[in-house]
Amino acid sequence: MENQGFRLVEEKKQKKSFFALILSIFTVAGILFCVQQMFVDTKWWFVSMVVSVLCCLVIFSTKSTKIVLVYFVLGILLLFAFRTIWISGALDFVNQVTAGFNAVTGESVFYFVVPNYMNRELATVVFFCLTAWFLSGYLTIAIKGKHWVPVLVFWAALVSLAVFFEMPSAWCVGAMAFLSLAGIYAHSHTKVDEEKNYLAAFCKMAVIVAVFICFTWNRQLYHKNEIIADLKENITEEANAIRYGEKDLPEGKIKEGISSSEEKRLTVFASEKGKYYLKGYVGSEYHENRWEPLEGKEYGEKYEGIFNRYRADGFHPLAQLYSYCEAAGRQQNGLEKEEKEGTIVVENTGAYERYQYLPYGVDFSSIQSLDTLYRDLNLQKKFWSNREDEKNTYKICIIDEDSLLKTAGVDWQKQTITDEMVRAYADMEMDYRKFVKKHYLALSKKAKEEVAPYVPQKKDNLVSYIEKIRSSLKNAGKEKGDWDALQYASLGTLAFRVANIPARYVEGYEAVTSDEKDANGNYRADVTGQNAHAWVEIYCDGVGWLPVDVTPGHYDKITVKAKQQKKIEKQQTSISQKVTKKKEKPKQNEAPNKYLSWQQIILWIVICIFAVSFLFAGVLAIRRKAIVYKRRKTLMQADTAANYRFIISYLTTLFAYLKLSEEDLPREIREGMERFWFDENGEITEKELSQLREYGNEIQNTMWQESSCIKKLVLRFWHCFEFPF
Repeated sequence: MENQGFRLVEEKKQKKSFFALILSIFTVAGILFCVQQMFVDTKWWFVSMVVSVLCCLVIFSTKSTKIVLVYFVLGILLLFAFRTIWISGALDFVNQVTAGFNAVTGESVFYFVVPNYMNRELATVVFFCLTAWFLSGYLTIAIKGKHWVPVLVFWAALVSLAVFFEMPSAWCVGAMAFLSLAGIYAHSHTKVDEEKNYLAAFCKMAVIVAVFICFTWNRQLYHKNEIIADLKENITEEANAIRYGEKDLPEGKIKEGISSSEEKRLTVFASEKGKYYLKGYVGSEYHENRWEPLEGKEYGEKYEGIFNRYRADGFHPLAQLYSYCEAAGRQQNGLEKEEKEGTIVVENTGAYERYQYLPYGVDFSSIQSLDTLYRDLNLQKKFWSNREDEKNTYKICIIDEDSLLKTAGVDWQKQTITDEMVRAYADMEMDYRKFVKKHYLALSKKAKEEVAPYVPQKKDNLVSYIEKIRSSLKNAGKEKGDWDALQYASLGTLAFRVANIPARYVEGYEAVTSDEKDANGNYRADVTGQNAHAWVEIYCDGVGWLPVDVTPGHYDKITVKAKQQKKIEKQQTSISQKVTKKKEKPKQNEAPNKYLSWQQIILWIVICIFAVSFLFAGVLAIRRKAIVYKRRKTLMQADTAANYRFIISYLTTLFAYLKLSEEDLPREIREGMERFWFDENGEITEKELSQLREYGNEIQNTMWQESSCIKKLVLRFWHCFEFPF
């Protein structure tokens, strides 16, 4: 009879273990599946799923600690044997996550260089298979031991990433996480003999997961929640305002206008006098009166390797004009010899700190060590940068704009090139030109209709065509009467694209130097909020990106003759006063306002509350873990008397919380406790120990069922009660 009862208990445990096995496979495979669907594009994604299933089976099929140890040692040996491929796959995966981070935050975290000789798909498969080996072992052991915290950590991280990166499958990941955690809860609290409940739960999981996977694959069914998107954008803007300060320019939002003032923004020292365009925000895609940067995915795949090679070879689109001047001088391809080298120092004294306002014609050596080269767009400051020096010195190539426009269209491939440096520039320029043609000519049907009235018939001469566009936009602006530099630049960018000329929308500052040198031999320009401006960048084949101003009153060459300086400066002031009259602030000599707005204060308070709450929750979890571990270790000792004494101590704490006394104890248990404490010859039997423990668990279960959700959290994490102990 005893053996039969023992077998029945074992069968029930096996049924429960079978459910735990299914739950482990669902959890591990679900995590791997979601990660690969979000960040990795490979047709071999199912291989890691198979590996995870096999690993879960191995862990569940053994009760020996030694075999589990051998399992992990074997995994370490495999990792060591395939370490090169695994590292390549890991770097590639990190690059995919980084690309998503850059696309969402606007930062430009550098990518890791993955060896070119490595099969990318093979490296990805090996990385996920070996990761599945360790992840399956760890989570399966956790689920088998009814530990839900590790599973919660993995799912919480995954759901957070999905929401942060605005993944279409974020809701699906959250649903799978909920199912997994609900299954673990059921595994921990459902009785072992309720086989039907397990079967029903498993069938429900299978059906729901199948539906979710279908929705994950069919991403067209996903519609972006505009309310959440707007909320996220507002939070991001407030965070940027706290980190970088207030801004004069709207970062591509045409309708917001220029919020200029007479407060000082930049101080510029140049070796040559003239007007300099200092580039900040760059917009590439136009959507309903708004210019946005290219999505991060556009810089991936084959172009990712191209930009890595550019950086390694000292070539960058932001420094292309300087590279062109060097190559043209060596090749002598008709560039007028009016160019000369100079230096320019840009000091940020109150401008929006996100951008390092970059002049045109900079040398790559001047910018490669400064914060972040944001793709081919601009120079940005990292969000977490603690750099205090806001003064940058650039080596630049100063050249007449007309000369460059006349030289545009140089076909390097048709020239006989013997110089290696010129050949390297020509090859990289041709590669980058393909990227430019693909992404900076894009124009929607609605945008074409919007700009059509202002597009003149194209002429062969680029210089004359620019004048035609300027004239057309000037006449249109007079008719409208309320256009500002943002609208001129936006329509100008669209007009160039209609004419099949790659163009981008740019915001930044104009800096016009004084006529006289200072004590250090430099020409100074004090840039205020009234010098905030927007213009067009066009890509000239063979040359690079050039600024083209289409706002009336701002036309001129990059290098301005001395006699024209004062006239242009007066024009700039009068134009900006008309455009932003309603937004101007009274002139002040003091530094820009550095006080936080109430929205920023609220945001900081919320951030601090979340940080403190997270830290407090972590401390409570670690504290509970330590107390429970010590308690279980004590209960595992063979001494019955010591166990009995410990349980009495635990019940004393429990009774103190419930405000009960010894009189509330059952008579049989109270007599056993009195005999244990006062009778020197009194011995405690295993039956009495078991009765005391069952009574304690009964009291706890009653208390747990009658408690609210908040009270349950207090019982579990503050008082560290264990259900059951």
